[in-house]
Amino acid sequence: MRISDRYERFTDRLSSSKAGATTGSDKSGAGKEPVKAAASQPSVLSVKVSERAAQLSAGSARLDELKDQIRNGTFKVDARAIANKLVGEDD
Repeated sequence: MRISDRYERFTDRLSSSKAGATTGSDKSGAGKEPVKAAASQPSVLSVKVSERAAQLSAGSARLDELKDQIRNGTFKVDARAIANKLVGEDD
């Protein structure tokens, strides 16, 4: 399941529950307009991106670049760098 699928289901449930809310004390809801949320209320969904998430997002750009290089056949393997990492000699 993708995150976007869960978000869409959440917003669908949220909008259907708001549509079912009515004004007044009449429980039947017959002939009543739905209650609208006040504009001053905070958004139901608020997102804060942590520093780590921002770093991971920046890393995904590099990953996309590497994927493109592999797909295009322009990616060059640095055998010396791999060998140094294997034996623990980081340059």
